[in-house]
Amino acid sequence: MSRTTIAFPDRTYTVSPDDPVPPEGRFRALVVGQALDDITLLPLPVPVSVNVAEPGFVVEVKDDNWFVVAGVLRWQLPKFASRSYTLHLTLSAEGYVPKALPVVIPQPAPGNLPDLVKLPGNITRLHAQ
Repeated sequence: MSRTTIAFPDRTYTVSPDDPVPPEGRFRALVVGQALDDITLLPLPVPVSVNVAEPGFVVEVKDDNWFVVAGVLRWQLPKFASRSYTLHLTLSAEGYVPKALPVVIPQPAPGNLPDLVKLPGNITRLHAQ
């Protein structure tokens, strides 16, 4: 990389920009889904929480219970170019039975990044006793 000199009246800085980050080193969404009532297939009327058993992933859940699981491929899926990965999600919400949801991120074609996995996140309603 080339260097740039920045001069001020009292100080001079030499700056060398970082190398560009390759696509597998960028933060990106890997899984997206929505938690739905298993009977009505409508979004849950209560907030859902999504936990990932594997470390290092970030989960964002919106008001309508759409959720995104994101991470950096080279950190969370270091061998993504040569194998598929299974993430173990657990969806839970008040008044509903928690649902374990294994999600397979398939091995991508050579030279490509894995596709975003879109899934239905249905969880079943608790039965009244």
